[in-house]
Amino acid sequence: MVTKLLGFSAALFLVSIAAANSAIAKTESEQIAELKDRAQVLSNKKKFKEAIAESEQALKLNSRDASIYYLRARIRESQKDPLAAMKELNKAIELNPKYAEAYLLRAKGYYFLAEVDEGRDNIARAKRDLDTALKLNPLLAEGHDFKGVGLANEDKHLEALIHFNKAVQLDKTSSRYLEHRAMALNAMGERLEASKDLRRAAELKKNDPHSWTVLSQQLTDIGLYKEAISALDTAVNLNHNQIECIYRRAALLLRLYHYKEALSDLNAVLSLSPDDDDALKMRGDAYFGLKNYAMAVKDYDQAIKLAPDQSSHYQAVLRFCA
Repeated sequence: MVTKLLGFSAALFLVSIAAANSAIAKTESEQIAELKDRAQVLSNKKKFKEAIAESEQALKLNSRDASIYYLRARIRESQKDPLAAMKELNKAIELNPKYAEAYLLRAKGYYFLAEVDEGRDNIARAKRDLDTALKLNPLLAEGHDFKGVGLANEDKHLEALIHFNKAVQLDKTSSRYLEHRAMALNAMGERLEASKDLRRAAELKKNDPHSWTVLSQQLTDIGLYKEAISALDTAVNLNHNQIECIYRRAALLLRLYHYKEALSDLNAVLSLSPDDDDALKMRGDAYFGLKNYAMAVKDYDQAIKLAPDQSSHYQAVLRFCA
């Protein structure tokens, strides 16, 4: 009986030791996660030295954790130090040969190095890593997008479109993937379809005036002037100092014979840039459309004084002789 109790006690002791070890391992894992989170936050704040220091503390806890080296590579990338980033990625892949995200980031590094020194070997390595990343994780949206960009740069737009479609399908919240697909669609002559992607991208980045400006240019190029004006309205509302957008909107309003609205925009432009001869000529056009010929002539004359070599300004005046 005593022997059985001793055996039972020994078993309990071993179980408790195993549980304690498990608790310690869990604590280390949690510590590593916290250190990585802090490192990422510091990197986002461009405090790279402190971020690297946090990652080094994580490595002291587990130097075999590939994700720490991947994080360090991202930090080095943010520091604009591609060679240091590549060393970290090499280590991450050595520790985890199935680390798809590490292959993708290393592919980007190789492409960057190829651009710097035009090395063909680096391009081949980049393509190899990118293919490996997508083979390991076919659902890696960023990988498909990156593949599409590479193919588009080689003018393989149809093949690029397949990968952009996949990227958009996998991640419907990325405006960047939509913008890249629009690029390929434009190259293929599918400008209306491209405008749909650019609109979705602008809606995803609804507070970014630039995305609405890009959309307006696309719509202008395909003759959808009313829709282009609407996009510019949004851009101007987001940033009232967008003088270039106000100028573009005025030009579109003139095309649609909305002279009063165009005049208002051109007054705003000229209040900030009174010596803009093109804006003066356009305001003259607005006055002409409103049959205020005296003011039209005044603006045309001023435009000619500012830019006497600009033939369009003289052509505007010739309308009075017709």
